[in-house]
Amino acid sequence: MDKEVTKEKRKDNKELLIMTEFYQKEFQKFQNGIHESWLKSIQEKALTSFEKLGFPTIKQESWKYTSVKSIVAQNFVLATQLTKKDYEVKPLLEDSIALVFINGVFRPELSQLNDLPEGVVIKPLSQALAQDEKKLQEILKESSSQNIDQVDKSFVTWNCAFMQEGAWIHLQKNAVLNRPLELIYFSAPNGQAQVTHPRNVIVLDQGAQLEVLENYYGLKGEHPYLNNVVTEIFVDQNAQLKHYRVQEEAENAFHLANLKFTQGRDSQVQSHNIALGSAIARVELESVLREPGADCLMNGLYFTRHKQHIDNQTSIDHAVEHCTSREFYRGILDDESKAVFNGRILVRAHAQKTVSELSNRNLLLSKKAEVNTKPLLEIFADDVKCAHGATIGRLDESQVFYLRSRGIDAQWARHLLTYAFAAESFESIELKALQEKLKKILLERLQLDGNALLSAEAV
Repeated sequence: MDKEVTKEKRKDNKELLIMTEFYQKEFQKFQNGIHESWLKSIQEKALTSFEKLGFPTIKQESWKYTSVKSIVAQNFVLATQLTKKDYEVKPLLEDSIALVFINGVFRPELSQLNDLPEGVVIKPLSQALAQDEKKLQEILKESSSQNIDQVDKSFVTWNCAFMQEGAWIHLQKNAVLNRPLELIYFSAPNGQAQVTHPRNVIVLDQGAQLEVLENYYGLKGEHPYLNNVVTEIFVDQNAQLKHYRVQEEAENAFHLANLKFTQGRDSQVQSHNIALGSAIARVELESVLREPGADCLMNGLYFTRHKQHIDNQTSIDHAVEHCTSREFYRGILDDESKAVFNGRILVRAHAQKTVSELSNRNLLLSKKAEVNTKPLLEIFADDVKCAHGATIGRLDESQVFYLRSRGIDAQWARHLLTYAFAAESFESIELKALQEKLKKILLERLQLDGNALLSAEAV
């Protein structure tokens, strides 16, 4: 990066400079525990780039509607293992394989890694790094070289500088994990503002099959916490992946995440992204369809309230011909909350016979709620079938009137219609335990009784 540009950027925002100086000191303490020379090299380059980039500002187009000043105002120390009190953390899914992390620290005694099928490797990232996994090294070296100098990805760069823990998952050719895998990241108060930088790497070789849930949640404390997550997923030829992501952080927490799928020939990916918690949350989700026959489904639901701010940035890159993608995101906004949705479909010049659909629908429950949505198609091929659209609106009063005519009071009718709007998103989720959890959360937020709901549905 040009030194004059960097100097001017820092001059414009002195508090960003102060923050990077703070993390220099944190980095020095962190590096004392790193022994792999190749990893140290990646992290040192990332920290240097992070110092140049600073944190994003609303002057950058992709961050126009999401300010990180409240994050910058904190001096986050690296999260450490709890010393005063421990918490019992159980997997949401029954009979699942589970990796459990509390405050960013892997907890083997709470995890469930028994009876893994042949050809399936699942272990914490720290263990994989110590055991010198060659495939993992190649991926981290390549991804860091691609990401650390991008102006709008400074949080990814920050993650590269401090990555040490997360999940390493590798399914070899035709391997099938016949039980769901759950990655649990639980955060609890520990007396100060703290940050974790989980790094998840998932590789499915040819013909492999996996169902995985990333589950992020925590408890509110006097000081906020931040989860800065990067997940990289490689789905090879004829492999199948069902990926679920639930963000239910504490109401004063921050959650920033970057998730990328790279898909091979005739691969199938389902992505279900649910955002419910945190004060500020942003997920950057990207899929690259790099070989013919790749199929991608992106399904998303966000439900904001109070003064929450949730930002979804999605991108599907049709790099070659004969690929299919479908993207359906829904948002429900209440009180003074805000949401951002930027969805981009790129169809490159040689990507003929592309079929793609993009939709974002938003329901506003309050006059003070606000959403900024921008679905975007960029098409450079001429033999394609693509569509996109977005809606922002309130409940249909004619539907409210119909329910009232059936003996349902006005408030209950509105809650029932809101539930029906959201249900279209999570009913496509095949993990029944997760579907039931989402139903329960929605019913609680709408103050609906489940049994009464069943009676109303019969109407």
